[in-house]
Amino acid sequence: MARNRTSCVAQESCNRSRVSSKGICLTSIKTFEKKTIPEEHCYGRCRPVTEFEKLNRIGEGTYGVVYRARDNRFQ
Repeated sequence: MARNRTSCVAQESCNRSRVSSKGICLTSIKTFEKKTIPEEHCYGRCRPVTEFEKLNRIGEGTYGVVYRARDNRFQ
């Protein structure tokens, strides 16, 4: 029972500071060990499709239609 209580406290503190200036805090579900993934190893932010101008259709596959697009930030 003490292990569960300790893991809950560790999980709550990790959830509060999940993203920090050092990176992302993750907790192992097997050992409840906390680890921090460095910021330089994290993916960049997601961008909405409205930031791109659709130019033409390239093809179609299993995951949908593929378009060639231009980034509106660099116009």
